[in-house]
Amino acid sequence: GIEPLVHLIAIGSARAQEKAAGALGSLGFENEANEGVISTQLIRLLASADKAVCAKAARAIAVLAKQTPSYQAALAKAGGIAVLITLLSLDDKSVHAKARASVDRMGGGGRVSDATDAEVLREAAGATWALSENNAANQSQIASEGGIPPLIGLLSASALPGEVHRDAAGALWSLAAAPANQVAIAAAHGIP
Repeated sequence: GIEPLVHLIAIGSARAQEKAAGALGSLGFENEANEGVISTQLIRLLASADKAVCAKAARAIAVLAKQTPSYQAALAKAGGIAVLITLLSLDDKSVHAKARASVDRMGGGGRVSDATDAEVLREAAGATWALSENNAANQSQIASEGGIPPLIGLLSASALPGEVHRDAAGALWSLAAAPANQVAIAAAHGIP
């Protein structure tokens, strides 16, 4: 059933997670009830206190949103956008402090050593990108719930790995498809 597959997302290897996400996508295909159950369970994982589980759940959300566009709406309805924005905002509270401490320990010029925080940020940015791609409702919701400033903040966090920057830029690119978001991105200093 659905629950063991969602559990596999949290504990499985990358290959097992990929297969579980594929199976969940198939179970939800043209089945709104299954999509809702799967989305709700993935959002619960996304809100886990375990950062590795958060990252894996965000990766699965990105896969499902890309694989089956109807999941974009189901994941948003389950509260996924608000949780992703909270994760993206971790940058302000924990990642910058850890990045500064890591850079100080390495004598400056280093990169974030705590891969778990960077992985959560990368996967959350990637999931935000996937949820907003070609979906005007999600683009609007992400912007209205405050998703643009943390994405821009990730771009300016030089201690983060390039993959975080890539996925944050991808999410902003997707959000910029909406003219109102173009203005919001510029207003949030997304254009230097």
